Amino acid sequence: MAKSLDICEGWVLDFLHLTTDEAYKQEAINLSGSYTERIRNLGRSLASFHNLLSLDLSRNMLNSLKGLDHLKLLRCLNLYFNEISTIKELYRLRSNKQLREIDLRLNPVTKEEPHSRLFLVYMLPHLRQLDDRCVNEQERGAALLHFSSDQAHNFSFNSPEENERSYEILVSSVPPQTHPRVKMVQNAFPQSHSALDEDDVTLLNLLSKCHLDAPTSTMSHSEHVLIGNSFTKVEEEVSLRLNFNSTLGRMFGRFLKDLSNALRRHLPETVRVAFLEDFNGILDFMLLEFSEKEEEILTKEKKLKNDCTILEEELEVAEGEKRELLNKLREVLNENSNLRVMENEVFPLKAALSQIKEENILLHEKIHVQESHIEDMSGRILSKDKDRVILEKSIEEKRVQFEDSCISIKEIKCLAAMLQETHQSLVINNSALLQENSEMKERHEQEINQLHLSYQQIRKSFDIWRETNKHLY
Repeated sequence: MAKSLDICEGWVLDFLHLTTDEAYKQEAINLSGSYTERIRNLGRSLASFHNLLSLDLSRNMLNSLKGLDHLKLLRCLNLYFNEISTIKELYRLRSNKQLREIDLRLNPVTKEEPHSRLFLVYMLPHLRQLDDRCVNEQERGAALLHFSSDQAHNFSFNSPEENERSYEILVSSVPPQTHPRVKMVQNAFPQSHSALDEDDVTLLNLLSKCHLDAPTSTMSHSEHVLIGNSFTKVEEEVSLRLNFNSTLGRMFGRFLKDLSNALRRHLPETVRVAFLEDFNGILDFMLLEFSEKEEEILTKEKKLKNDCTILEEELEVAEGEKRELLNKLREVLNENSNLRVMENEVFPLKAALSQIKEENILLHEKIHVQESHIEDMSGRILSKDKDRVILEKSIEEKRVQFEDSCISIKEIKCLAAMLQETHQSLVINNSALLQENSEMKERHEQEINQLHLSYQQIRKSFDIWRETNKHLY
């Protein structure tokens, strides 16, 4: 299970690896929860993030929005999957007038408070996207109709204590206890349109007071049947004598049904019996008056509708001008609050400025030292450049020599190949000469042997000749 945290400013700075000065300049931060740790309470943890534009607090355990009222420039707020459960917590966002996007999905308030969306649309004039859905003009109109202009005035300009009281009045109070038909009459016909309107409103308000103040009583089955039959006959008679396609006829028919239901549910027995005794006479009088004045009312109704359209157009123009003025006034108030915040921040900024000046002097001294080191390094670099040029020249000479030696090696290889071929031819010739020499040697040996034999024969012959001719000497 994830651990719940009550964080502080130091925890946020350590988590984001920021200093206080860097936090003041930060425009977007992500504090979304994880499987091991989730934030339960913000407190004053975001006090240094005055210029924050985007804040991600999704997947935490937040049940309160305290600690966000000073973020006047905040435009995007992600509260996805938290524990915000009441509109009262959403009301804390009234100071964040620059909010453009809010995500409240998977929060209890979206299910438990059905008007939370209209409430935020009404309270934040610059809101463009809520719960991953765009805010359209129909929703803005519905929000303006749902919350009165007096409450809007209380939202924007009161003190915090008065704003809390305005919130209690807005969220907890019950709307005025008037009959639904009165609202319909007031919306369909502006005030003082005809003489019958005021009578209708008065009568319906009296009936509304009766059924709200009188105790609930039980009725027998026969009484229900009697009242139901009476009003069925009345409706049939009215349908014959009045045009139910007209606005007045439809209003009167709905009025009879509501009146029938109210009598069945709420009127005491004495009031119910007296009303049934006198109702037929009252109805005849009302039908006579309605039939005589119906044509006049229809013509007036058409004229009034045209006047209503003109007035609605003028009202829309006036509402647009009003919104522009309110937006300008909110911007001025935001600028004033920003100026106050900036005035409070001037003193630490002055101290920081003096510290920065001292640091600037130290930095200038370091710069002078670094410049001297740079000059020494530049001299060394020049000498190294000269050595590099000399080395490049020697390398070029060595390269030329190497190319010449490569050419000589190629020539030597060619000569070696030629010498090898010559050696092979010489070896072949030498073998042939050796063979011839051996053959000649054999012939010479044979000739020498023959010469020896001839010499021996000649010598024998000479010895014989000498022996024979010895007496001659």
